[in-house]
Amino acid sequence: AARHQMVATRAAVVEAFTSALSGDALSAELLLFSIISRVLTRRGEAPIGKLALNISGCPAALTAGKASPVWSSLLNILRELLPTVYGMPLTLQKLNDSKLIPEKDYEANVLLYGELQLPAGSTLLLDETTLTPGKLTEA
Repeated sequence: AARHQMVATRAAVVEAFTSALSGDALSAELLLFSIISRVLTRRGEAPIGKLALNISGCPAALTAGKASPVWSSLLNILRELLPTVYGMPLTLQKLNDSKLIPEKDYEANVLLYGELQLPAGSTLLLDETTLTPGKLTEA
């Protein structure tokens, strides 16, 4: 009974991903593998075992500055399935103006929050379709 339920749940998740990805069943399977993969060990700084996934060719939103419909659908599904999911539409302004990584304030002796400072095991979903040509500034 438990095995049957697991098979049915897996099929439902892959079907939801496939629908969000406009019928791309292979990308749906790879997305499932990505969210269940975990870091097994590290070689230096490089994590071994975690499958990062970049799905390309997704249509951009019809309205400029809005998130891709594929990204929005996947974000909603992932939030139903996983405990911590963070979605970030990437824009040139966000990359130039936001504090993405934590930074030490030596005067106050505190660590200042960075937007990508996420709990262990979090899933990060980026939307690159919102990027436009321009210049990145160095912080």
